[in-house]
Amino acid sequence: MEAFHNTAGGAPDEVYFFNSNDGIAIGDPPNNRFEIWLTHNGGSTWQQADSNNVPEIEPGEAGHGNVYATHGNNIWFVSFASVSGHTFVYHSADKGNSWTKVDDGNDNFDFFINEEIAFTDDLHGLEKSGTVLRSTDDGGNTWSDLSYSGTVFPLVLAAVPYTPGYYVTSGAAFDGMSGTSFSPDYGHTWHLIDTAVDHMAIGFYNSNIGYSGGSSKNGNGGAFILLHGNAATPGNITAGIDKKIEFSVLPNPLINNATINFSLPQKAHTVIELYDEVGNRIIDILSADMPAGKHSAILKRGDLKTGNYIVHLQIDNNIYSRNIIIE
Repeated sequence: MEAFHNTAGGAPDEVYFFNSNDGIAIGDPPNNRFEIWLTHNGGSTWQQADSNNVPEIEPGEAGHGNVYATHGNNIWFVSFASVSGHTFVYHSADKGNSWTKVDDGNDNFDFFINEEIAFTDDLHGLEKSGTVLRSTDDGGNTWSDLSYSGTVFPLVLAAVPYTPGYYVTSGAAFDGMSGTSFSPDYGHTWHLIDTAVDHMAIGFYNSNIGYSGGSSKNGNGGAFILLHGNAATPGNITAGIDKKIEFSVLPNPLINNATINFSLPQKAHTVIELYDEVGNRIIDILSADMPAGKHSAILKRGDLKTGNYIVHLQIDNNIYSRNIIIE
């Protein structure tokens, strides 16, 4: 990150890696454009993105540190122009090589309020200013105020991976609200998970397992795991709903084909999909109304490349995932 400090006025805002090789670093504009640096070798060397592909800034425009979202090859970040009072969303669909910029019309932005942005897929995203929400369904080209029911916490907004439409918010005592809530419907309704822990950071490993950093009100520390509204107790790493079904992918690792075994407690619409490790849907395996009982489906190796993948099983509104390796 030395490159940021070689230009007077620059300051780092975000650093993100799309995979083990391709990464991006974004910094406040020292001149008339944001500094954007790219690496394709795991960070050993960095090259500045072509400035002709980065929009010019307005007077007084700067980034809001660590306010960005990613999905697949997409990355978005938020800026604020102090002179005009406008906020902007920058978007790249090619890992930071080229960019667009839109005025999101957010009149609630305040550097002293927690601003967050998250995308659940390439098109649908939320922007949060405190407890005020705005949404987009076209990849961030247009934004509108979102009316919702339930509790939105003011500190953190995160999208649950491989689960379209699912988001989590969290708060801490210093913001006046401790706890977490989740939405299963693109932010329209929110359900409480807990109100006993100060959750100051949230991250997800997959659709079943998520972690938060913070502290409980009694000072014993805390972490949580979320599966569509099921919060585990601190220290537990198994979401309770996942115990109610049988779901396996064998063999794993697989060389040729694998069998996906699953059980249904009752008749349900069932969808099975394969995602790559950055969240791109690769294969639609099954989509059908299935009776109660034990079932199986075949995952064919075909032209799939060696690597890590996620098998995504949706049973009505409940979603489960299994990590697999293809050799």
